[in-house]
Formats: sequence, structure tokens, C-alpha cells
Amino acid sequence: PQSENLDWMMGVLRRCPCRVIAHQQGGVEALVAYGVKHTHCIPHGTGGPFPPTERALARQRLRLPPNAFIFATMGFWTVGKRNDSSIHAFVHLRERGLIPNDAVFLLAGQPIGADSDEDMRRWCVKLEQSGLTAAVQIRPGFVPDENLADYYGAADVVIANSGPTMYSTSGRGHLAMAYGAAVLAADVPLLAEFRYCGLAFASQAQLESGMARLAGSPELRAELRQRALDYAAQTQWCHIAAAHEA
Repeated sequence: PQSENLDWMMGVLRRCPCRVIAHQQGGVEALVAYGVKHTHCIPHGTGGPFPPTERALARQRLRLPPNAFIFATMGFWTVGKRNDSSIHAFVHLRERGLIPNDAVFLLAGQPIGADSDEDMRRWCVKLEQSGLTAAVQIRPGFVPDENLADYYGAADVVIANSGPTMYSTSGRGHLAMAYGAAVLAADVPLLAEFRYCGLAFASQAQLESGMARLAGSPELRAELRQRALDYAAQTQWCHIAAAHEA
């Protein structure tokens, strides 16, 4: 049914004289392949820029080790975001000594749906049984906007993992860019914007390699933070609104 609906909608767009806006260049290419010729890419808008909380204060507020290397994942917890792959990568790297032994992986977000709630609970039990609750900290619950500056200020690297989805853009992705985060992101259409400002991974091996590389290179982290801020500046809502109006 979804495929039939898509074919019907593409037929409508082909017959209409209107112009079509897509959030990503990949969306433009897909529409053109369906025969929708008058298609233009205007990226999704980014808020901010938002200043993150100073590192020491952010970690104090979040009860995190002041000097540990911190990977973080923020946003709703769903099975499709593949948090299990990120946790496995972190634990594997830690066991092999490829990231600091006192490194912490912080996952904060609200589980969505019964399956996601059960997945998060299962991981909490597994980590407790393995003695890893200090190293892998799962904090269930929605993170209010007023607390985001603390999380982004505390994190050295933000991991944005995901499987393929039907969505065209990522709200948490644009938040990370607005806060100038150094991001390691899954190479999926949902997170395509990070190709301009972050590192991308397409496999578990690349995820682990990227985590180890970022943990060992403050210069690369600084470069990614600047690239995120530069992209966010280009896609502020005032610019995006003007592009739609034009």
C-alpha cells in the first residue's frame, strides 16, 4: 500500500504545474527519477546557534566524571536508532584499550512505544549485571530544551546512530549542529546533513573506527565542531524562510 500511495502521489506531482521543494538533494534526485522535473532542494532549518554549557559546570550538573572522555547520544530511544550497536561498539573499544579506560557513554532520551521501553529496560539490566552502569549510563526520560546545553557541553563526541527510515531529516541532528557538536553519524538519508560537518559510518567496523579516531584526536573534534557551526549558520531559519519565499 505504501508503494501504491507513493506512485499515486508522484503521478499527481508530475501533472501539476507547481514547483516542488525537497529537504535534501537525495530527495530531489528521487523525485526527478519519478519524472517530477520542477524540483529544488532547500535544506531543513536549524535553530540557534545555541551556546553549550561550559564543560566543567555541565558535568557537575549532570553528575558526570569531570575529566572522563564522554560519548553521548540524545533523543528519543527507538529500536530503529540502533543504540545496541553503539553500546556494543563502546564496550568493545574499551575492552581492547582503543578508547580511554575511564570513558563514559551517556544515552539520554525517552523510549517510544512498548518495544523501545522493553529494549531500554533490557539494556539497563544487562549493564547492571555486567558491572558497566558507571561506564554506560542510560538516563530514561525526555530531555527538556533547557537542559540540552548541559548535555552538549558535557559531551566530547555525539553519536547519531540510525537504521534507514522514511523520514527526510533529523531534528536531533540539527540540534547537534546548532550546539556545535562533534558528531559521528550513521550514513543514512535521515542524517545526510552530517556529510557536511561530521564523520559518517556505514558499518559496525566504521563506527568503532570513527569512535577510536575521534577519541584520539582533539584537532579532529575541534574541526567537526567548527564545521557543524558553519553549516548551522548557513541553515538558520531566517535563511531557509527567505529561500522558500524566493
